[in-house]
Amino acid sequence: MENTVWGEFPESLKSDLFEAVKRAWQATNRQYNHDVLQNEVTGQLRQLRWVGPDSLFANKPVSELAVEYSHAQIDIVIDADPVDRELGQFLIHVGGHQQPRHEKELLEFMSVALANPKPCLAIWIVCSDNKLSGEGDRSSFSYCTGALLRLADSILKMSKLQGILVIGLP
Repeated sequence: MENTVWGEFPESLKSDLFEAVKRAWQATNRQYNHDVLQNEVTGQLRQLRWVGPDSLFANKPVSELAVEYSHAQIDIVIDADPVDRELGQFLIHVGGHQQPRHEKELLEFMSVALANPKPCLAIWIVCSDNKLSGEGDRSSFSYCTGALLRLADSILKMSKLQGILVIGLP
């Protein structure tokens, strides 16, 4: 597994989140099935000390996150524990393996971060070993951490999105 960060991402949170995703990946027997992996990641995140019992939501509509009229969903949303409200929200997408929709997922992160008054951090879980034929056979991880983030960088800087942790699964 590999990871990289766009923007600012607190190191202690990065470590917690990376380890939770790593445990979830191991629990799936290293099989990239979106729904199974999302459920495992959700279960691992619930165990983090800073995630409150009623602060984690699966398949949260972005319309509930201040983006009116949208039917899109964020795979996992964590509202920071009431004790630590300055953390804002964590937006998490488990990217597709066979038919990734990375541009859509990044657009959802940006839309929520622009419309929502809370500061946000995003976690993007993608593949490191797939090949995107439309992107010169680069992996999802290579594409998302390179060309796609460079393309969106100026817009990302205008939003309340403080950082994105991109985790590449083998």
